[in-house]
Amino acid sequence: MTKFTFENDPQQYVMDFDFNVLCDAEAELGLDLLPAIMRWPMQSALELRGVVYALMKTKHTSVTVAEVGGLLTRELTAMRKVLALELIEAGIYEPREEIDESAPAVPADASLPQQQIETVSS
Repeated sequence: MTKFTFENDPQQYVMDFDFNVLCDAEAELGLDLLPAIMRWPMQSALELRGVVYALMKTKHTSVTVAEVGGLLTRELTAMRKVLALELIEAGIYEPREEIDESAPAVPADASLPQQQIETVSS
């Protein structure tokens, strides 16, 4: 489970891999999300939104696809980093190089908001 927040956003978000929720999201969205996960990080925009939606739906049961799309619009770089960390935590993805969780998702001098990420073992 990966918890994360964004600057200027009091909401704490959670991504958590659950195979049953992934299956439900595939049926709801009409997408094959497991193959999209296995191709990480080479998904289409539609697949990326679907995968993030499925991983957030586990703990945020009322989240909508449009809300996830809005988060991706505002925080794409940070959301991809959080997704990578959750896929690693779930044992689905093995990075070619180690991801530095303490490093900001964007350069310190960028005008994009920074996020806080916490990986929680379940």
